[in-house]
Amino acid sequence: MAEEDPFAAAPTASAAPVEDEFKFTREWNQKFRERCEAKDKEALDKKKEVMKEAQEELQKWREERAKKLEAKAEMNRQEEEKLIEGNKEDMTCANPWERVNKLVDMNAETSHNMSRMKQVMIRMKGDAAKM
Repeated sequence: MAEEDPFAAAPTASAAPVEDEFKFTREWNQKFRERCEAKDKEALDKKKEVMKEAQEELQKWREERAKKLEAKAEMNRQEEEKLIEGNKEDMTCANPWERVNKLVDMNAETSHNMSRMKQVMIRMKGDAAKM
């Protein structure tokens, strides 16, 4: 007895609808890839633009900083020359206590009571001038 195949009479599915389904998926994937690539390119372009602007700003800041440093160095040189000239003038002074009083800031505010030290220094300056 030959058994009959119950599925033998069933209609076979046509290959065309499956191909259409894959075609739709492939087209959608292609469009999706294109959109993603466009967004990536746009983001990369924007990043390059921001980096370029940042480099320009950084270069500008460096130039300004160099100018400020040069100006500060020149000012320090001038102040140092004045200080050296002042020290030379102080060395010619006959009264050593007068030189000490010039070097010590008598008006500086400290947490300690410095009035006695100030009085002693002023007295020593006056005593040395009398000699």
